[in-house]
Amino acid sequence: MIDSLLDAHAVIWFFQADPRLGGTAKALIEDPANRELVSIATCWEIAIKVGLGKLNLGEPTRPCLERAIARNSFELSPISLAHAAAVEGLPPYHKDPFDRLLIAQAIVEGIPIIGADVAFDAYPVRRIWEAAGSHDPGATSSSGRPRRVRWCRRIRTRREDRLEWVGAGRVSCSQIAKTGATP
Repeated sequence: MIDSLLDAHAVIWFFQADPRLGGTAKALIEDPANRELVSIATCWEIAIKVGLGKLNLGEPTRPCLERAIARNSFELSPISLAHAAAVEGLPPYHKDPFDRLLIAQAIVEGIPIIGADVAFDAYPVRRIWEAAGSHDPGATSSSGRPRRVRWCRRIRTRREDRLEWVGAGRVSCSQIAKTGATP
Protein backbone atom coordinates (compact mmCIF):
# COMPACT_ATOMS: atom_id res chain seq x y z
CA MET A 1 0.00 0.00 0.00
CA ILE A 2 1.28 3.44 -0.95
CA ASP A 3 0.03 6.71 0.53
CA SER A 4 0.41 9.59 -1.91
CA LEU A 5 -0.45 13.27 -2.08
CA LEU A 6 -2.13 14.43 -5.30
CA ASP A 7 -1.19 17.72 -6.93
CA ALA A 8 -4.09 19.89 -8.21
CA HIS A 9 -3.70 19.01 -11.88
CA ALA A 10 -3.47 15.30 -11.02
CA VAL A 11 -6.78 15.57 -9.15
CA ILE A 12 -8.50 17.43 -11.99
CA TRP A 13 -7.05 15.23 -14.72
CA PHE A 14 -8.02 12.06 -12.87
CA PHE A 15 -11.59 13.26 -12.34
CA GLN A 16 -11.76 14.30 -16.01
CA ALA A 17 -10.08 11.10 -17.31
CA ASP A 18 -7.70 13.43 -19.16
CA PRO A 19 -5.01 11.59 -21.18
CA ARG A 20 -2.38 14.02 -19.81
CA LEU A 21 -2.54 12.11 -16.53
CA GLY A 22 0.58 9.95 -16.50
CA GLY A 23 0.11 6.21 -16.89
CA THR A 24 2.08 5.37 -13.76
CA ALA A 25 0.18 8.00 -11.78
CA LYS A 26 -3.19 6.79 -13.10
CA ALA A 27 -2.42 3.17 -12.23
CA LEU A 28 -1.32 4.13 -8.73
CA ILE A 29 -4.43 6.27 -8.16
CA GLU A 30 -6.76 3.55 -9.47
CA ASP A 31 -5.23 0.81 -7.30
CA PRO A 32 -7.69 0.32 -4.41
CA ALA A 33 -4.84 -0.91 -2.19
CA ASN A 34 -3.33 2.60 -2.24
CA ARG A 35 -4.41 5.64 -0.25
CA GLU A 36 -4.76 8.92 -2.16
CA LEU A 37 -4.68 12.15 -0.20
CA VAL A 38 -5.99 15.50 -1.44
CA SER A 39 -4.57 18.40 0.52
CA ILE A 40 -6.85 21.15 1.72
CA ALA A 41 -4.29 23.38 -0.04
CA THR A 42 -5.21 21.68 -3.33
CA CYS A 43 -8.92 22.28 -2.70
CA TRP A 44 -8.09 25.91 -1.92
CA GLU A 45 -6.05 26.23 -5.12
CA ILE A 46 -8.89 24.78 -7.20
CA ALA A 47 -11.40 27.15 -5.54
CA ILE A 48 -9.18 30.12 -6.37
CA LYS A 49 -8.86 29.01 -10.01
CA VAL A 50 -12.66 28.67 -10.23
CA GLY A 51 -13.12 32.10 -8.61
CA LEU A 52 -10.70 33.69 -11.08
CA GLY A 53 -12.43 32.03 -14.04
CA LYS A 54 -9.41 29.87 -14.92
CA LEU A 55 -11.32 26.65 -14.20
CA ASN A 56 -14.99 25.89 -14.78
CA LEU A 57 -16.48 23.14 -12.65
CA GLY A 58 -20.06 23.89 -13.72
CA GLU A 59 -21.10 24.23 -10.09
CA PRO A 60 -19.63 25.57 -6.85
CA THR A 61 -16.29 24.04 -5.88
CA ARG A 62 -17.35 22.54 -2.55
CA PRO A 63 -20.13 20.17 -3.71
CA CYS A 64 -18.16 19.20 -6.82
CA LEU A 65 -15.00 18.30 -4.88
CA GLU A 66 -16.89 16.66 -2.00
CA ARG A 67 -18.72 14.37 -4.41
CA ALA A 68 -15.69 13.54 -6.58
CA ILE A 69 -13.40 12.93 -3.58
CA ALA A 70 -15.99 10.68 -1.91
CA ARG A 71 -16.78 8.71 -5.10
CA ASN A 72 -13.10 7.95 -5.61
CA SER A 73 -12.42 7.09 -1.95
CA PHE A 74 -9.80 9.83 -1.68
CA GLU A 75 -9.07 11.35 1.71
CA LEU A 76 -8.67 15.00 2.60
CA SER A 77 -5.31 15.86 4.13
CA PRO A 78 -5.52 18.70 6.63
CA ILE A 79 -2.81 21.33 6.91
CA SER A 80 -1.07 21.11 10.27
CA LEU A 81 1.19 23.59 12.00
CA ALA A 82 4.09 21.23 11.24
CA HIS A 83 3.24 21.41 7.52
CA ALA A 84 2.94 25.21 7.54
CA ALA A 85 6.16 25.66 9.52
CA ALA A 86 8.08 23.29 7.20
CA VAL A 87 7.52 25.73 4.32
CA GLU A 88 9.83 28.17 6.11
CA GLY A 89 12.83 25.90 5.61
CA LEU A 90 12.26 25.17 1.91
CA PRO A 91 14.70 26.68 -0.57
CA PRO A 92 12.91 29.06 -2.96
CA TYR A 93 13.21 26.84 -6.05
CA HIS A 94 9.44 26.76 -6.51
CA LYS A 95 7.51 30.02 -6.16
CA ASP A 96 3.93 28.64 -6.14
CA PRO A 97 2.72 28.78 -2.50
CA PHE A 98 0.29 25.88 -2.98
CA ASP A 99 2.99 23.62 -4.39
CA ARG A 100 5.42 24.69 -1.65
CA LEU A 101 2.84 23.64 0.95
CA LEU A 102 2.33 20.29 -0.83
CA ILE A 103 6.09 19.77 -0.81
CA ALA A 104 6.19 20.54 2.92
CA GLN A 105 3.29 18.15 3.58
CA ALA A 106 5.01 15.39 1.60
CA ILE A 107 8.29 15.91 3.47
CA VAL A 108 6.66 15.98 6.93
CA GLU A 109 4.47 12.94 6.19
CA GLY A 110 7.19 11.06 4.29
CA ILE A 111 4.95 10.39 1.28
CA PRO A 112 5.35 10.94 -2.48
CA ILE A 113 3.56 13.54 -4.58
CA ILE A 114 1.72 12.52 -7.72
CA GLY A 115 2.29 15.34 -10.17
CA ALA A 116 3.87 16.35 -13.46
CA ASP A 117 5.62 19.45 -12.15
CA VAL A 118 9.36 18.80 -12.49
CA ALA A 119 10.04 21.67 -10.08
CA PHE A 120 9.15 19.22 -7.28
CA ASP A 121 12.33 17.32 -8.16
CA ALA A 122 14.48 20.08 -6.64
CA TYR A 123 13.21 19.07 -3.20
CA PRO A 124 13.70 15.93 -1.12
CA VAL A 125 10.35 14.41 -2.12
CA ARG A 126 9.57 11.50 -4.39
CA ARG A 127 7.48 12.57 -7.37
CA ILE A 128 5.45 9.98 -9.24
CA TRP A 129 4.57 10.62 -12.85
CA GLU A 130 4.84 9.17 -16.31
CA ALA A 131 3.10 10.46 -19.39
CA ALA A 132 3.14 9.06 -22.89
CA GLY A 133 5.42 11.12 -25.09
CA SER A 134 6.62 13.28 -22.24
CA HIS A 135 10.03 14.21 -20.90
CA ASP A 136 10.05 13.72 -17.18
CA PRO A 137 13.42 13.46 -15.49
CA GLY A 138 11.76 11.16 -12.97
CA ALA A 139 10.26 8.86 -15.62
CA THR A 140 11.52 7.05 -18.66
CA SER A 141 9.88 5.18 -21.49
CA SER A 142 9.88 1.39 -21.69
CA SER A 143 13.00 1.70 -23.86
CA GLY A 144 14.72 3.66 -21.09
CA ARG A 145 14.74 6.93 -23.02
CA PRO A 146 13.54 10.11 -21.30
CA ARG A 147 9.99 11.26 -21.97
CA ARG A 148 8.98 14.81 -22.85
CA VAL A 149 6.72 17.03 -20.68
CA ARG A 150 4.67 19.33 -22.88
CA TRP A 151 3.11 21.39 -20.12
CA CYS A 152 6.24 22.71 -18.40
CA ARG A 153 8.54 25.39 -19.71
CA ARG A 154 11.62 27.08 -18.35
CA ILE A 155 11.41 30.84 -17.85
CA ARG A 156 14.80 32.54 -17.85
CA THR A 157 15.18 36.26 -17.27
CA ARG A 158 17.79 38.41 -15.59
CA ARG A 159 15.88 38.09 -12.31
CA GLU A 160 14.80 34.46 -12.33
CA ASP A 161 15.24 30.99 -13.69
CA ARG A 162 12.14 28.91 -13.05
CA LEU A 163 9.89 26.23 -14.42
CA GLU A 164 6.31 27.16 -15.18
CA TRP A 165 3.39 24.78 -15.55
CA VAL A 166 1.60 25.83 -18.71
CA GLY A 167 -0.76 22.91 -19.20
CA ALA A 168 -4.29 23.90 -18.46
CA GLY A 169 -7.67 22.68 -19.28
CA ARG A 170 -11.17 23.53 -18.38
CA VAL A 171 -13.06 20.79 -16.64
CA SER A 172 -16.63 20.86 -15.41
CA CYS A 173 -18.39 18.50 -13.05
CA SER A 174 -20.68 17.60 -15.93
CA GLN A 175 -17.58 16.62 -17.94
CA ILE A 176 -16.34 14.64 -14.96
CA ALA A 177 -19.62 12.75 -14.84
CA LYS A 178 -19.52 12.06 -18.60
CA THR A 179 -16.00 10.60 -18.49
CA GLY A 180 -16.96 7.73 -16.27
CA ALA A 181 -13.99 8.53 -14.02
CA THR A 182 -16.38 8.80 -11.11
CA PRO A 183 -19.17 6.26 -10.70
